[in-house]
Amino acid sequence: MSEQLKALGSMIKVARKQMRLSQDDLANAVNISKAYLSQIEMAKPHAVTGKSIRPTEKVLDRIASVLALPPNELRRCAGFASLESQSISEVTPDVPQWNSMQYIYDALPKDDQEEILAIVKLKYERNIKRPCLPDMSFLE
Repeated sequence: MSEQLKALGSMIKVARKQMRLSQDDLANAVNISKAYLSQIEMAKPHAVTGKSIRPTEKVLDRIASVLALPPNELRRCAGFASLESQSISEVTPDVPQWNSMQYIYDALPKDDQEEILAIVKLKYERNIKRPCLPDMSFLE
């Protein structure tokens, strides 16, 4: 889990810097402290428990929303399962590009929707079994 949390922190830090946001800017936008964001980005162990701090799903979703990152990638790197639902909108926050995907998905025939979900779940299961290696291609 520690390596996954380091990859998560790296992904967040790279995206934040690409958007030219300071830690203060992102922390304020996500409604967390700068110290907590720093711990997430650095995957620093907790002073008492010695374990790396794992952000909650809500915090990850807010970070994803502000940085326009795929929320499922952040959740996966943090060790959360996120594709249990049968709707794209249930696993993505209110980010315009995700909403347009939901619109397109909803317009498809039911058979096509089921096929797409099967493919997404298969890819998700393959990814969850490998170590979290952040895919930064969406930042290019």
